[in-house]
Amino acid sequence: MAGKEARFLKVLMDLLPEGIFSMDMEGRILLVNRSLTELLGYRSFSLLGKSVFDFAPQKARKGLREVLNEITASGVVRDRVVQLYDAMGRVRDLKMSLSLLKDGMGRPLGVIAVVSDVGDATRLERELEELQQFSQDVLDSAGVGIIATDLKGNIVFASRGAEPIFNTPAQELVGQNIIKRSPDPLVLNERFEGLISSGEPFEYGFEVMGEDGMRSLVAVYTLLRGRDGAPAGAIAVFEDVTRIKEIEEELKKSNSVLREYTRDLEGLVEMTRTIGSYLDEENIYRGMVEAARKILNVEVSCFFRYDEGGRRLSLASIGGFRLRATEALDRELEKGGLYGFLRTLRSPRIVHRLSEERHFKLPGRFRKRGLQTAVFVPVRIKDRALGVLSVFLKSPERFKKEEVEILQGIGTSAAIAVENARLYEEVKEYASGLEEKVRERTAELEQSNRLKDLFIDIMGHDLLKPAGIARLSAEMLLDGEEDEMKKRIIGSIVQSNKRIIDLIESATILAKLESGQELELSPGDVMEIVRDAAADAGDLAQEKGVEIQIEGEGSFPASVNPLIYDVFSNLITNAIKYGPENSQVKVAIEDAGGDWKVSVADRGPGIPDEHKGAVFERFKRLEKGAVKGSGLGLAIVKKVVEIHRGRVWVEDNPGGGSIFCVTIPKAA
Repeated sequence: MAGKEARFLKVLMDLLPEGIFSMDMEGRILLVNRSLTELLGYRSFSLLGKSVFDFAPQKARKGLREVLNEITASGVVRDRVVQLYDAMGRVRDLKMSLSLLKDGMGRPLGVIAVVSDVGDATRLERELEELQQFSQDVLDSAGVGIIATDLKGNIVFASRGAEPIFNTPAQELVGQNIIKRSPDPLVLNERFEGLISSGEPFEYGFEVMGEDGMRSLVAVYTLLRGRDGAPAGAIAVFEDVTRIKEIEEELKKSNSVLREYTRDLEGLVEMTRTIGSYLDEENIYRGMVEAARKILNVEVSCFFRYDEGGRRLSLASIGGFRLRATEALDRELEKGGLYGFLRTLRSPRIVHRLSEERHFKLPGRFRKRGLQTAVFVPVRIKDRALGVLSVFLKSPERFKKEEVEILQGIGTSAAIAVENARLYEEVKEYASGLEEKVRERTAELEQSNRLKDLFIDIMGHDLLKPAGIARLSAEMLLDGEEDEMKKRIIGSIVQSNKRIIDLIESATILAKLESGQELELSPGDVMEIVRDAAADAGDLAQEKGVEIQIEGEGSFPASVNPLIYDVFSNLITNAIKYGPENSQVKVAIEDAGGDWKVSVADRGPGIPDEHKGAVFERFKRLEKGAVKGSGLGLAIVKKVVEIHRGRVWVEDNPGGGSIFCVTIPKAA
């Protein structure tokens, strides 16, 4: 029977439109109907046996516990709004009525609850309250005071930001008239009426007394319209601009100082250019003193200069006084202790109340001018003291840091100019000495050239002629001599005489080439010149059984001097001399871009790399056994080729021996 009654009760509960569930006194769910599962989206087994607190948000559990405590005490609780999670995890606002279930003895068994959805209206009301609270919080945190009025200026809303402006709590401001609270009601009333009639916003500035003194405020009034668009009042936004005005005043003062400082800097730049253009120290000192007096607008400026030893000070220049001589003033300044005071300075010093100064006493002519303040700035060149730049003024005002920096800038510019002037004098003196040395050296070179020309003439005439006669006489004796021993002796004389003549001729040619004398160039064919040189070396080649091969076809036009023949003759002759008997000398001409390249290859012993450059120097010969020579041949080759704007060098012959290469520019 009990089972049938329970099933009947379940069917009956499922027919009801409201959600129903029962729970024990601990909140554990014992029974749910279909409407509740549909309302929350759960299946019944997801709810049964679970605590109702498991489905409540953390912040709602305390309220739910209070409801259960209340039902235990009163037996009935109606229309309480509670929050539970649905199956989608959303928080649902539910209206719940609860009744206490008791046994036959009146003891509590559990609770039965009827649940229905609160609906959108309740949620909207709560959201509206939250929005209103949020709006209030935003307005309060905006940092400005906000007031809303009706058409007559009566305050209907005031934010907490308006409280310090009017020194009144926001709640007490509501109901008061904003116009009457104004320092100038007539002006505000006129402008307020204009706002209501025209809708044009306006700005209203005024001052009020605050705890920290007078405060500057600005209010911006805009028209407030109702839903029908008709004027409904005004919104006024108040802002404390006291600090802004203070900053504006500070900026004005700073801008004024900056403009003045900019003018000073422009003057400093111009004066620096002027000072830097001087190349004598006296003008530099005058320019420095004048710049300090004009830029800083002082009565007197002067520069005290150290002597070379850096011990004694003297007046180098002064502005603001007319002095014919400075010696008397120097004595007064030394006697009065100013120079002793200045010698101790390592950094700028400002002295106020000069008449009360204990370290020094100014001369009478300074005191008569009523000077009260002085600024002393040491001026240095690198690590050496140059002097002290000083300015004096009547005003007792303190010098600004910027003005001291300007004075230091003037001193630094002057120190650089002095250094440049001294360097200029040193360079000038050095240049003068250098010019004298150049003149002396030029005279020596001219004398040397004259002696060299004389020596060339002597070799070409006075030596060459007797040598030629001696050679001719020796050859005649050799032809008529039959005694073999005498023939050998005379033959040796002939060969020695021939070498002397070759040496004189080579030395004469080289001397003329090194004298810088220009060579006349004329059109020529490199191939023809090479063939002529090879033909002239034919007898020597035949004696050693050497074959001369010439490679190259066609013509090879170039602008050359007849001495170019000696270049190719020397190279071919050397190749024959230093090559072995019965070998080959190969002469090749090829196109090398803008030049013709002529190479002479032999099969001789070769030249080590460390000696390849030395063979073209005068009197530089490698040991070649029995081969004799003047040591000038390749030096002449190099000089002639260079005069033709070509190059000459030596390479190793891959098959053994050397390859001498020459380039000659092609004809234009």
